[in-house]
Amino acid sequence: MPEACTRQVNSAIAWYLWHGDIFRLPLSTLQRRKWRGWNLLDVATKSRALFFFRLLAQSQDAGSLTSEGLRKWDLLMPYTNPTHIYRIPVNVEYLGHFAADTAYIQPQEQSESCLVCKRRMHNTMHVLLIATTEPPELRIVRLWPNTDWETVWQKVHETPVSMT
Repeated sequence: MPEACTRQVNSAIAWYLWHGDIFRLPLSTLQRRKWRGWNLLDVATKSRALFFFRLLAQSQDAGSLTSEGLRKWDLLMPYTNPTHIYRIPVNVEYLGHFAADTAYIQPQEQSESCLVCKRRMHNTMHVLLIATTEPPELRIVRLWPNTDWETVWQKVHETPVSMT
């Protein structure tokens, strides 16, 4: 998904969550695992994992345009060091992302269901994207550095919330 589209979807999610509220948290904080955040959907990770899964499925279809394109740029095999991705034209930049991700994600195995494969790909993509972009520290954490924030967040998650 293009970065501009990701920003628009994230803006819509933020507007829905924080419409009319004064105290707002960054989406990067809400996308952290439950004990540190809300485990909210990371749009960029989800779209990249689904794209990767779909491109792998289309590459298996012999004679398809996608399969031929991947064969042309020699992207059907996973590479540990994909230096050839710089030959890919800018207008198909997504294939460069696909080639870089093949170094970290194994294709679907025979005994593996589609759901398990998608979940594995999503988790790997999430780890990759989190490792490359560290979420900023919350302003409240910077203002009160001596507070035990792990306990505070744990208490926030344990507190029952009324849905009315």
